[in-house]
Amino acid sequence: RWTLIIGDAKKELPHLVGILPGVDFFFHDSMHTYDHMMFEFETIYPLLTEKGIIASDDVLWNSAFGEFCEGHGLVPSRVGDGGYTIKK
Repeated sequence: RWTLIIGDAKKELPHLVGILPGVDFFFHDSMHTYDHMMFEFETIYPLLTEKGIIASDDVLWNSAFGEFCEGHGLVPSRVGDGGYTIKK
């Protein structure tokens, strides 16, 4: 079950963090700037459940995904232009 929310991630994502009990899967495919990607990854990470997945499109556009994974002791995996990591 999911709900589509259209809006600015910097407004909508913090609101969701305040009401969701946890997140099993998060997929980033919005603005691919370093700052925006890091904002989304860092904002959702505290809610990510054990074995939860963060995935992203275009992880080679900048170093945000790799640095986020390294900073949290996560192992990044690539699939084509995308990537994912699993919280352990």
